[in-house]
Amino acid sequence: MNSGEAFVKAIAGTINKNFGNIKIAFDVICVILSIILSLIFFDMKIIGTREGTIISAFLTGIVVKFFTNMLKKTLDTFLSGNTSTMLNIKGTAYSNKI
Repeated sequence: MNSGEAFVKAIAGTINKNFGNIKIAFDVICVILSIILSLIFFDMKIIGTREGTIISAFLTGIVVKFFTNMLKKTLDTFLSGNTSTMLNIKGTAYSNKI
């Protein structure tokens, strides 16, 4: 996890909000700040911030929320060390006992 992601995770954990929502807000604030700084330092021209930057600011958090919701149960089971019941690819539970 890079420092930006860790910062977002710390904020989300502190205020008990969804990581994906905080990620979207953080990314949008960073893009707005970059546009403002670009306007200040480059004679009222936006340099380095284009449509891809704005789109990714919104989509990254949405993708994170989607995969977090999809994989939460499987990751919680795997990370807790309880591997006796895991999910197979179709999403049905099975036991690994012989």
